[in-house]
Amino acid sequence: MPEETISIDYVMEKASGPHFSGLRLDGLLSSPPSSTASPSHCSASASSSALSDSNAPKQPFVIGVSGGTASGKTTVCDMIIQELHDHRVVLVNQDSFYRGLTPEESKRVHEYNFDHPDAFDTEQLLDCIQKLRGGQSYQVPIYDFKNHHRSSESFRQVNASDVIILEGILVFHDQRVRNLMNMKIFVDTDADVRLARRIRRDTVERGRDINSVLEQYAKFVKPAFDDFVLPSKKYADVIIPRGGDNHVAIDLIVQHIHTKLGQHDLCKIYPNVHVIQSTFQIRGMHTLIRDAEISKHDFVFYSDRLIRLVVEHGLGHLPFTEKQVVTPTGSVYTGVDFCKKLCGVSIVRSGESMENALRACCKGIKIGKILIHRDGDKGKQLIYEKLPKDISERHVLLLDPVLATGNSANQAIELLIQKGVPECHIIFLNLISAPEGIHCVCKRFPSLKIVTSEIDVALNEEFRVIPGMGEFGDRIPSLHSPSISQMPLCLLPNRLLPLPSCPLITCHASPAALRSSPSSPPPTLPNLLNNTTPVPSLSCALQCPHFQSCSGCTHELNLHRPIIVDEADQFFKSLGVSDFDFDSGRLWGWRSRAKLAVRGSSMKPLIGLYEEGTHNVVDIPHCKAHHPNINAAVELLRQGVTKLNIEPYDEDEGTGELRYVQVLNEINKQKLK
Repeated sequence: MPEETISIDYVMEKASGPHFSGLRLDGLLSSPPSSTASPSHCSASASSSALSDSNAPKQPFVIGVSGGTASGKTTVCDMIIQELHDHRVVLVNQDSFYRGLTPEESKRVHEYNFDHPDAFDTEQLLDCIQKLRGGQSYQVPIYDFKNHHRSSESFRQVNASDVIILEGILVFHDQRVRNLMNMKIFVDTDADVRLARRIRRDTVERGRDINSVLEQYAKFVKPAFDDFVLPSKKYADVIIPRGGDNHVAIDLIVQHIHTKLGQHDLCKIYPNVHVIQSTFQIRGMHTLIRDAEISKHDFVFYSDRLIRLVVEHGLGHLPFTEKQVVTPTGSVYTGVDFCKKLCGVSIVRSGESMENALRACCKGIKIGKILIHRDGDKGKQLIYEKLPKDISERHVLLLDPVLATGNSANQAIELLIQKGVPECHIIFLNLISAPEGIHCVCKRFPSLKIVTSEIDVALNEEFRVIPGMGEFGDRIPSLHSPSISQMPLCLLPNRLLPLPSCPLITCHASPAALRSSPSSPPPTLPNLLNNTTPVPSLSCALQCPHFQSCSGCTHELNLHRPIIVDEADQFFKSLGVSDFDFDSGRLWGWRSRAKLAVRGSSMKPLIGLYEEGTHNVVDIPHCKAHHPNINAAVELLRQGVTKLNIEPYDEDEGTGELRYVQVLNEINKQKLK
């Protein structure tokens, strides 16, 4: 039926049936749709919500229930159906797929073995389950146990549902059928109880006498149970003793089914994939960050909120130990202690956007970096890594906001494993994942855990996640950077192998910028504010003895001209006006603010900036871009660190007293902070 013509009555009719009433389906025959037919427990709101929820699982949950004859399989199935009354559930009985007897077999029906695998039409059973799993309806045959033939005029219409229960003594025998099941249950009941139930059932429901039942049981049923049914018990995920009398086991099964029904299809295939619970708050934030019109500020704000939720969920998969503490009331509280050996590894460059959230959740955590770069059309992977020395002893949180094809992730995971990190110690965190990426990673690394906030539809022809959120790194302002082929040679990581042949960017400087300041002792504090060193005309064109060009500092501090300045410049040039330099009104000369990292030792401190792509600090004495007052203050700080024996921060050990220093030169107030 076309989607635009679907009505509530049609949906309710398609959803109606014994899966709402808890009755067995064997005795129900198909009938034409009737306007009076309505489910006893169905509501229009439930049907409409099923239609409107595009994120609902598309593939049903298939349960196989096996066991000896009269072991209580049907009772267990009915109890599960009744507990799942808020979901669409159908029951398919293997008995409906008995082969019809030939005239010769009908004459010797008492010698026919109905408990042998050859007695069933397994091919048709397989076709039935495959179509139901694919969302199609199926006409299940009706088998007449008195005449031992399938009814040619009647059948049972089974519609696609949330849960499919396949019941029968030999449903575990064929591997092809087993592979279609998400859960396999074996009902285990004592042989004497099963025999008593079979005698009562066959005499009352199937019109047989006691002697024929006992003869058939001894000749066929018992040997078939020992040869085929009992050996299939090893394939069961859950074994229920005492059948329907075991309410605890059935409650646990129902809870598990409820959990699985709320999961994405991929979570059923890969138990190591975890999607954080979706709420309206999370869906709302996803709506915002996926909007192409959202401002960069809002994109950063809401994506950071989502990243923190993913990080917190990922931390919940780490090992914990029990710990007791004494509360302020003097009582003892039994809780857990966090995992001590932990580190984060971000896949440059988008993965760096998740570092702040990780630091906010884990104070002082070590974070490494992995850069995976495709070298043009050659397809070669150039890998740079800066990882903690003892990473093999740590649990690793691998950070990358978007899992698309999974190729880069596989490269990073392979590198971690080569460094000695056990596969089961890696937790891969991302905001959105494509099914193709999940398949690629989970098939190769089944012990690794993936934690994501949403699984998207697929990849398009350009290998972009659909609906996705675009290039995540391009939407984070702090991650804007030139491509690796545009970087100056001095900014390329030292450990990047092989080193690509990049043209060295030539820095042009004005005459005022080329003046070198004399290497004189740092001025005393009273003379700092009276410095008269000339201001450079363009600080971004300075020749730098530390980074070869000032673009290193510019990239590190993300100091770029406002976007509106560039747009205005392009606008005037489009009008033919190009004989002037368009700039913002703020001071574009000395940098009057600096945030510098402190490393090294108290006797030989390093105060400067990070080398691009590493955690190595480069000392920058007498920086030509910084205001001279800042340089003087840094020199005084350097002397103070040595004199007062202040220990700088150690990146590997996570110890030290001084990690960063911030200096602000307020020109208008003539003061230095």
